[in-house]
Amino acid sequence: MDAIPEKNVPYNQFVISIAELYYQAGEFEKANNIVRILVDTYESDLTYFLSLKGKYRKYVEREEGLTKYILQQLIMLTNDRYKESGLGEEMKERFDAINALLSTSR
Repeated sequence: MDAIPEKNVPYNQFVISIAELYYQAGEFEKANNIVRILVDTYESDLTYFLSLKGKYRKYVEREEGLTKYILQQLIMLTNDRYKESGLGEEMKERFDAINALLSTSR
């Protein structure tokens, strides 16, 4: 995405459709790069949510749920729809690990 660099337009859930378009066009490396950036970003968000305690954690429940949903969609996109199983499995392992921590920290 040279025309729209991340520093000018931060990647968020709306960029998933661009990654999917790259997959459809056969540009798997470009799609995987976008997916990796998104996973790193959302994993970082979940780690931050994990650091919050008490009422502060309660304030981010909606964002936590949305973040988990987005990561699950990225896993499904790479594992099921476009068979990028190496990347998809890595993402699933990372998601499962942090999701387990989130579940036990309540």
